[in-house]
Amino acid sequence: MDKKEVRELIERFTTDDVTRPQLRKPWIVDGKVYATDGKIAIRLDNAIGLGYEHVESDRDPRFDYARRIYAWRSETHAAIDSGRFERIALYMSYLRKAAYTAMDDARKYAVDHYPLTTDDIEEVTVGEVVEIYSDVILPGSKRHVVAAKYANLICDAVDAFGPVEILAPVDGFKRGDYGRYRILCHGTGFDILLMAIRSDQMDARGISVADSVTATLVHSISDDSFVSFARLQFGGATDGK
Repeated sequence: MDKKEVRELIERFTTDDVTRPQLRKPWIVDGKVYATDGKIAIRLDNAIGLGYEHVESDRDPRFDYARRIYAWRSETHAAIDSGRFERIALYMSYLRKAAYTAMDDARKYAVDHYPLTTDDIEEVTVGEVVEIYSDVILPGSKRHVVAAKYANLICDAVDAFGPVEILAPVDGFKRGDYGRYRILCHGTGFDILLMAIRSDQMDARGISVADSVTATLVHSISDDSFVSFARLQFGGATDGK
């Protein structure tokens, strides 16, 4: 990839939230590039030629974001020995297909019910429906759920930067312990941290859900029935080929 393509990929990890202006562009701390939207983050070792702002003051909130991202990466590796995290076998081709499957299902529904564009800030567009209401179930003992758009973004990063080892938490959600439910994708020269969706308090009505083990749709956004995520994770979705 050339520098322009690398920049375009990294900037997909940022947010367009006007209330979080510090996260709307990647930045550099100690020679490493960081970008996050608050739910997914990437850290890239090689910042040469990318031209992002260098942050050196600990009074800048981005300095603290970088410190925490790097610390979480190190803590996750250490937690393998304690049994709090596990390595999961996740095939990128299956993850990609599952992400596309969920997003395509959401898009087919959305084009009949929502506008492609709108000037009304309170109105949802087709693209926003696809981003918000499509999820993917991962392998592993907890079968964590992540947004399909992030699953697809991880696949794009792997295509660009190389393979990753995926570490996922084995505990259930506990109040106030948000950092514990991060998923780490560790590669050579880069890391991606992704927060799992708190599916234990949700049902799947109005959401497109695909299983990354089988790469198939397990619940459609157009299905009005109430189905728990637990059923999809451990009943309706399988945990083996």
